[in-house]
Amino acid sequence: MNIIPIILFILLLKLWEDKKYDWGLIIITAFLTNGYGFIPESVFVFKSYDYVIAFLLITSIIGFIKDKSYFNAKSTKFIYLLYLLIAYQVYEILNTLYMGAESLGYIIKVARINFIYLAYFVLRKIPFKTYKAFIKLNLYFCIIQGVFFYLQPLGINLLQGRIDEATSAGQITRYANFPEFTIFYIFYCFYNERNIYSKILYLCFWGGILILAQVRGDITAIAIAFTIYYLLKNKLKYYIALLTFGFLASIVVVPMFQYRDENSRSSFAEDITNILTVDEVTDIKNNSGNFTFRIAMLVERWNYLLENPQYILTGVGCIHEDSPNCYNRFEFIIGTVNEDRYNGYCLIESGDITWVPILLRYGIIGIIIYSLFLIYWIIQGVKYLRYSLNPIYIATALIGFTTTITTINTVLFDSYLKTFMLLFYISYLIRYRKRLQQLLLIKQLIHENRSNYTKLQ
Repeated sequence: MNIIPIILFILLLKLWEDKKYDWGLIIITAFLTNGYGFIPESVFVFKSYDYVIAFLLITSIIGFIKDKSYFNAKSTKFIYLLYLLIAYQVYEILNTLYMGAESLGYIIKVARINFIYLAYFVLRKIPFKTYKAFIKLNLYFCIIQGVFFYLQPLGINLLQGRIDEATSAGQITRYANFPEFTIFYIFYCFYNERNIYSKILYLCFWGGILILAQVRGDITAIAIAFTIYYLLKNKLKYYIALLTFGFLASIVVVPMFQYRDENSRSSFAEDITNILTVDEVTDIKNNSGNFTFRIAMLVERWNYLLENPQYILTGVGCIHEDSPNCYNRFEFIIGTVNEDRYNGYCLIESGDITWVPILLRYGIIGIIIYSLFLIYWIIQGVKYLRYSLNPIYIATALIGFTTTITTINTVLFDSYLKTFMLLFYISYLIRYRKRLQQLLLIKQLIHENRSNYTKLQ
């Protein structure tokens, strides 16, 4: 038995007790990223995210014992959204049991990810300065991970990942096991650095990672986020400069992506036409990484709900991918390729699109509730985006846009790391907004006092 994870877990509890929250967050991130990609999953004995869940449960129980208002919703309306999600999940669990659709053991496996939402209550108790300290500290670890990512084409493969995370696109190898925080640090480093050469250096470093990973959806989302930001700021000249840099970079990038498309058997327009034709939806091959494949997978699950209208609103319930109830019940043709699954591909889970498991398990109501998290994130980010010069605030707001856009080509709410970071970003935005409102109120009071003093004179 490997004792390293146990030692790290004990260290995490000790760091939190000693109020060294920034290093505590580093260990949490290490658990959720398999040691920033350097530690094999087998080392953790249990699932790596189980250590984080255990930590959140222990911390929340202790916090509630010490302070009965620990879960109080008065401080922010966002907690009501958390309560809504938890209540709906409880309903789904009880309904799945009542209908006999799944065994209790498999239901727990599906529903346990909801414990990650305790992270918000833990995060709102840490000092506000911890956010900045963690982001700066985490940057160094991500740079190291990024350097080793660049070494992979040279044959130095120290980063861990699933078998399908390094795939070949013709003669060009695609490496998809890049640092999870790449997009955030593109925004943060770009707006944190004052020196133009440092901006370009960081942009090339993080952008090069995305190019090597050939994640077209992420790159498109970043371009859209930058566009939104400069439209809000009304700084056209800066946007034109960034657009020029992007155009020059595309001279190298576009041929690489075009080469990947050469092997496609049909055009984008033809695939869209096939998707809209119900009889042809299942003819699309299981070729993950294809936009039309993802939409076809979503449409196929939607067609199942239409054929079984009793599930349209609330879905089929907490059915687990590995359960006999899953592969005996569903006969989907399109799914994310996974050789460990019964049919060689997933029937419920998908690393290709966020909304497939949510739609099938939780129906239209589930789609609405989870969408509200993204809507809330964007609204909180946009409020002061036009005026704020805080690089953390800007990056946190912009990654709300990219995360929302990329839900059509990646997993979000079924990822422990991404859900934890969503809560981290939202908690930061809420607390930043409150601090900003307090500062504005103080300035207003100072102005009023000066005015009254002048009148007395």
